[in-house]
Amino acid sequence: MRTAAFLSGAAAALIVALAGVATAAPPGVTSQSPSAELVASFGPGAELRVDRVTGLVRTARRLDLPVTGAGDDPGAAAVVFARAHAAAFGLGPGADVVAGEVLTTPSGLHVVRLDAVVAGVPVEGAALRVEIGADGHVKAVRSDLVPLAPPPPAAVTAEAARATVLARFDAAFVGAPRLALRVTPLRRLARAWRVPVTVVPLFGQLTVWVDATTGAVIEQRPAGFDQPISRLAPRGTLTLEPEAGR
Repeated sequence: MRTAAFLSGAAAALIVALAGVATAAPPGVTSQSPSAELVASFGPGAELRVDRVTGLVRTARRLDLPVTGAGDDPGAAAVVFARAHAAAFGLGPGADVVAGEVLTTPSGLHVVRLDAVVAGVPVEGAALRVEIGADGHVKAVRSDLVPLAPPPPAAVTAEAARATVLARFDAAFVGAPRLALRVTPLRRLARAWRVPVTVVPLFGQLTVWVDATTGAVIEQRPAGFDQPISRLAPRGTLTLEPEAGR
């Protein structure tokens, strides 16, 4: 039964991952109107959509915001921009962003992925994507961040997390757990044990996250699709997709 359950869950997760859709998506992005103050902070004509659960900005379009102090480095410009709007993206005390992948289109648009860190620890499962024009101005943003602040310390041991995985899966191999910070499907930041698993009979590779506070399994993903959120597409259109209904 456990193997059958895994096969069903893994197949669904793989299909979603291949489609480039995050299974950790919240119940939906509301049409809730952002505050006038928030809109004004992104400049005249900005179109914002906010998360109905967290109240944070999910997308910002029709921007033309200059960035100072970053020179010609689009990664540095994206970091400066995100820090200037820290509250809008959930960057609380101890939280920051670092520049990750940068892709440049033939038109000179730079698409920058910003990875979040909390107290120096990388956050898995969520990121910011900032588009910087050839003129150095921010043009659009997409975020799947949640309010970021250090979660409680681990109350569950690595051995207990490994035992949870062994009890749940028909495993041929369970690797050494390591602590990580993970944005959960319920849109919260959790300290979790990240456990690599090889399951039978297909010898499929999984990554499983076990909540380091409660001991519950937070999420499981096929290896190689453990960080699909906000991953930049290697080809095709890089600008933000139109919002539903637009």
